[in-house]
Amino acid sequence: MSSAVTRASKYSALIFSPLALGLFATSRPVITLFAGQQYEGGCVVLSILCLFALVYSVSPAFSNLLLIYGKTGTILLLSLLPVAVSLLALPLLQFLGLNGLALMKGFSLLVSFTLSLHVLSRVVRIRLDRPALLKTFSSSTMMALIVMAVEQLYYSKFLLPFYVVLGGIVYAFFLRLLKVLDEEDLAFL
Repeated sequence: MSSAVTRASKYSALIFSPLALGLFATSRPVITLFAGQQYEGGCVVLSILCLFALVYSVSPAFSNLLLIYGKTGTILLLSLLPVAVSLLALPLLQFLGLNGLALMKGFSLLVSFTLSLHVLSRVVRIRLDRPALLKTFSSSTMMALIVMAVEQLYYSKFLLPFYVVLGGIVYAFFLRLLKVLDEEDLAFL
């Protein structure tokens, strides 16, 4: 089970981290193109949520393991904890408005993930492929930074497909440069 979690976390990060950071980098054109210019201010909320969504880069690899091991009571408790965290972070709404709501959701997500990981590590040994995860997050970060730099040079909400393709090319380039995928991964694919 432990080795399956290790490989699954790598593949999960390969998919989810560029999606989260890609949406972070293109939040402004995404909001304005799909929701309209009047919602452009929502790009900050979307950006905050995208950063916290990086948790989903590794969590799908072991999200159902507590259920498999019959820890339904623990799952219930871990489901209630984000509500408590949200209630504690309620004052953020007064000062930060919708951005505070996004932070509140992000903090509750992060706390829930951390506690789930802690509880799960007592049931099964959790080994993450840290070098691969670091390289994947680095590739995703470089992709996001380059896309954001291009957006700064020339911005148009109608260039969103170009930003997405550019991001995909940059991400693939850095995955190859950092040698994230090995022969076993290619055989699996």
